[in-house]
Parts: sequence; C-alpha cells; structure tokens
Amino acid sequence: MKSVHERVYIRQHLKAPVICEDVVSGKRFHGIIHDMSVDGMHLEIDAYLQPDREIELRLHLPGPDTSRKTFIQRCRLKVIWCKERSASGDKLPYAAGVRLILPETDRPHVSQPGRSRRRRNLLSI
Repeated sequence: MKSVHERVYIRQHLKAPVICEDVVSGKRFHGIIHDMSVDGMHLEIDAYLQPDREIELRLHLPGPDTSRKTFIQRCRLKVIWCKERSASGDKLPYAAGVRLILPETDRPHVSQPGRSRRRRNLLSI
C-alpha cells in the first residue's frame, strides 16, 4: 500500500534559488529547489514550515541566450513535510517536501503509473 507522502511522478534534479512566502502570515524566506516533478518539489529552506501550510514560491528563470532578463515563475504549494537537517556548513537548516496546488482544470494531463487514461485528440478540443 502506498504512503500518503510517497512520490507519484519522477523527480528531475534542479538546483535553483527561490523566494518563498507564507500565504497566511506573509513571512518571506529563502530556499533552494533540489528536485521537482509535475506535482511537487524538495526544498532546502531557512525557516521551519508547518505541514499543511500554503506557501507561494517565486522562481527566477533565465531568459533566452540573447536576453539578460529573467522571468519570474510563481506557484502555490502545500507543505507536506518539513524537518530539521543535520548541521552542515553551507546548507540551509530545514528541508521540506511540497506539493503544487492547482485548480482541477489546470492539472497537467499526465498519466499516473498504474492508471489508464483515454488520450484526447487536440483537434477535438
């Protein structure tokens, strides 16, 4: 039987700095994305986050090679777990697993393992 916290999608490694904001308190803190998937990510952060809390994350993405601009991607996430990391020189003190919060209409059309899904023809939309 699968655990509530078990990953459903494959994660891709990514190291990127982010700014997080607690949706309720407005408190901001810094973090680093370690990996992400279609539905969530693993963060290293500088503050403890209570599980079930909602946060907004801002990720600065580089622009095209010819541009020096960066694009800001925002997303809302729910904290699934958060734990203190062992003390280590340059690492932030906490690690957290977060899941994307998307309206049902915005959810990606990706099949989960073990589930069949009828494919939609793009021309019929």
